[in-house]
Amino acid sequence: MNRRKFLATLGAATAGTSGVVGTGAFTSVSADRSISVAVADDADAFLAMTPSDGPNGEFAETTGDGTIALALTDTDAGGSGVGTDSIYEFDDVFRIANQGTQTVYVWATLSGGSQFDDDTLYFYPNGARSTPLNDGAGSGDEVLGLAPGESAEIGVHIDTGSVPTGSDSITATVRADVDEGPSDGSDSVDLEGEEFIVVAQDGSGDFTSIRNAIDSVSGSTIVVESGTYDTEAELGSFGSNIGLQIGSQDAGTDPASAPVGGLRLIGRGQPTIGGWVQILDPGITFEGFEVTGEVFNYGLAAFEPGVTIRNVTVSGVTNGLFVPSAEDVRVEDCTVENYSFYGAVVSGRGEFGGATPTITGTTFDGASGGGAVGVGIVETAAEVRESVVTGNEFTGDDGAGIAHFSGANAAIQENTVENNDDGVFLAGPDAGTVTATRNDIVNNRVGVANEASSGSTPVDATGNWWGSADGPGASASTNTIGTQGPVDSDPWSTAPGPNWNADGMSAGISSFSVETGGGESNWEGPKPPEGPDRAD
Repeated sequence: MNRRKFLATLGAATAGTSGVVGTGAFTSVSADRSISVAVADDADAFLAMTPSDGPNGEFAETTGDGTIALALTDTDAGGSGVGTDSIYEFDDVFRIANQGTQTVYVWATLSGGSQFDDDTLYFYPNGARSTPLNDGAGSGDEVLGLAPGESAEIGVHIDTGSVPTGSDSITATVRADVDEGPSDGSDSVDLEGEEFIVVAQDGSGDFTSIRNAIDSVSGSTIVVESGTYDTEAELGSFGSNIGLQIGSQDAGTDPASAPVGGLRLIGRGQPTIGGWVQILDPGITFEGFEVTGEVFNYGLAAFEPGVTIRNVTVSGVTNGLFVPSAEDVRVEDCTVENYSFYGAVVSGRGEFGGATPTITGTTFDGASGGGAVGVGIVETAAEVRESVVTGNEFTGDDGAGIAHFSGANAAIQENTVENNDDGVFLAGPDAGTVTATRNDIVNNRVGVANEASSGSTPVDATGNWWGSADGPGASASTNTIGTQGPVDSDPWSTAPGPNWNADGMSAGISSFSVETGGGESNWEGPKPPEGPDRAD
């Protein structure tokens, strides 16, 4: 079989310049960066291109002049290039990242040569092999939409079925612009090759209404430009309450009916949703918004598995988040503030249960709105990690930063819990299964309070920083009372996070310095509210 070797270079120069020509049959030049202010190396440009981390990344190499060379030749496994009369699809060869502040559209154009065209040689995103990013030059008409901070793994399709032996010279130019490609009727696609659309109030996007955009797509990406969206036309409503319903109420009993399952709704510049938000389909990503309204006493509620809530601020509500015990539900890097009751309720009651939802990197600021409990956990396992829970107080000193009422095997780790009535409060038969370790628990009335009876298994509260190297004792800790009820706090950390003695310092273990109060027979604080109804 005849073997052919192809070389592609992607450079850092501006449009119209030529790239470095390799010794093989295929060459390309640098990207057109019309949104760039300055272009340095590819790694520093607004549109960055780097080799992929996977096995096909060996075909991409960063050269000394700031370009990336794609050499589909010899491989570590003994391959020696591509042959004739064959179709090759190399997934994840190089990565394109949008490092700018605007949504951009990426595609490639071919010029020169006579043996390849836009159907036999093209780039495609993230394994979507039937999605040629050529903006209508071939049989497809797609351009790749990348929101700020997003990146895509780019594959290479080569069809040598009609290519004779010999050589040819083709130029492929990768382009990016803030507008869609120049072709009439070009379709923008997301990272998975699905539809990519933009909502902008000024009319510069595909829609001005988030509601209309959601109704028009399935399993796609919607980018919402900054602004305040607070009308029924932009969001929708439940009765007189303006708010945004993402998905169908039927999805819980009939997943096949989920009209927007897998949708990614991404805010740019943190647009404000002047109403409530409910996520009713599985696999939804809701990212980069501020939510300022509520329905059924919750600002933002999820009901289905596979939901990710990321970089969202919820404020001015009774309860901030409803997090169901459903598989693969994640709350990441959010802020919940100015709530008057609970920052979040993680619930396995009713239709939910059997999963371990996670909250990471999130701040619950109870002091900003008179909040009583930062995070309440009821009838479910859960993970609360790397978060800040502060300022939760209630009448009679019965507020709590994190309150665990029921559910086995909750993990409360690597958090900062400060300035609450009770830092961590526990009750019920599952308290002994909770792991509350490697936290900063400081300046609370009680650091860790376990309401379970004195004969119960102590809660594991070892390895925590109590504000003093001398541990949780009242004479040393910055908490008024270090621990209360059955709590195992030895050994403790003699250093605060993020290390918690990981640097080799000795952990404290001197139990005579620990003062433990008696268990509280009946907590008078606010019990976790019921979950909201679905708005439909």
